[in-house]
Amino acid sequence: MATRLLRAEVWGAGHLERAASLVVDDPNLTEPVLAAYSRLVLVGADGQRLHEELFAAGGRVRGDSFSRLGVTALAALLDAALGPASSPRESPPAAKEDLVRSWPKVSGNLEAAITARAKERETSLTASLAKRQADEKARTAALLSGFEKSLRDALAKQDQAQQLSFADLQPDERDQLTADRSAWQQRLDSLPGERDAAIAAIARRYTSVQVLWFPAAVVHLVPAKRNR
Repeated sequence: MATRLLRAEVWGAGHLERAASLVVDDPNLTEPVLAAYSRLVLVGADGQRLHEELFAAGGRVRGDSFSRLGVTALAALLDAALGPASSPRESPPAAKEDLVRSWPKVSGNLEAAITARAKERETSLTASLAKRQADEKARTAALLSGFEKSLRDALAKQDQAQQLSFADLQPDERDQLTADRSAWQQRLDSLPGERDAAIAAIARRYTSVQVLWFPAAVVHLVPAKRNR
């Protein structure tokens, strides 16, 4: 429901919000371009967020038709239009009216471009997710191994201390030491099972990764030469 509400803030049935229509001085921009910045989130089977990023997708608009642009070409146009060296200005009313008029026919194509790009990113992230899973397993195993060593060292030191001074301790102090040692030993005995359960949980997290996306902003780029 939250995703649907956020999507509705950008576009919904028959309307467009949070869009910037800009006139751009870029010789490579020969036709209007319609693009959307979207948020991509990969969620594990346990609900944990595994990856998040913003990505752009879009294409050229020719009247009521839409032609998707490749990632590199679109990035170059957006960088030229919105980068630090750019000086975009608001489009005139006529350009905005053209966008509003064509929106019902091109919005589906823009959404298809976003979906296609999201799937491409999902595919390209497969290797990095596999590495992240392996890193999580290794890190978990290392942490538990370190904890196991600490417990063994603590037990060994306590055993040594008991041999030297156990007879000199008060009864309640002896009872406390005995209870501490029993608790540490129980914790030590449980670590192999905890390690197996933690590694299994990590594996389950990556078995069914859900891909979520929604548009955050729409950008309409208009060639400057069309408005001279």
